Amino acid sequence: MKNKSGFTLIELLVVIAIVGTLSTIITIVFSSAQKNARDQQRKSDLAKIQVALEVYYSRHGYYPKEDGGSTTIYCDSSKGGDTNNCDTVCPNGVVGCDWHTVSDMRDLITENILSTLPKDPKNNGPYYYRFEPDFTTAASQCGTGWTYTNKESCKYIFSALLEGGCIYKITGGGTPSSNDPRFPGYPYCTQ
Repeated sequence: MKNKSGFTLIELLVVIAIVGTLSTIITIVFSSAQKNARDQQRKSDLAKIQVALEVYYSRHGYYPKEDGGSTTIYCDSSKGGDTNNCDTVCPNGVVGCDWHTVSDMRDLITENILSTLPKDPKNNGPYYYRFEPDFTTAASQCGTGWTYTNKESCKYIFSALLEGGCIYKITGGGTPSSNDPRFPGYPYCTQ
């Protein structure tokens, strides 16, 4: 009688099932860790921008304009600017989108407050940073001794959609009169 060595079909199927289950678990854990890391990067970027905006405010007595005073750009975001809204610029899959060239957020670089303007880790689809000044209060009410032109703001909202499913926002100058309307159905994060 010959002695046969090797694995039976049942043993092989059990090993394949175990390896498949382990790889699925590892993929899920790794994916979740990546999402959490990107969300932490978003929070860190917004904190850095908030400090930079306060430095800008201390120099000028107001926060940057949304669009360099332009009457044609209504979206100021890390995806660029547009005459309609942020969702129409930098469509999904386009690489290299950046803040619009007329964005006053670029003043944070020219005034050596920041070396670069942060962009969302994905900067694609609904994941981007958006600056939304609040023009409901006259700029002359921001403080005294300042010269104002047009569209300066005393308040702002700066927001990002987290992959955890909520909108993370920072504000300056108090609570703005309106919320960022770009994510209907998403709640604000509880921080």
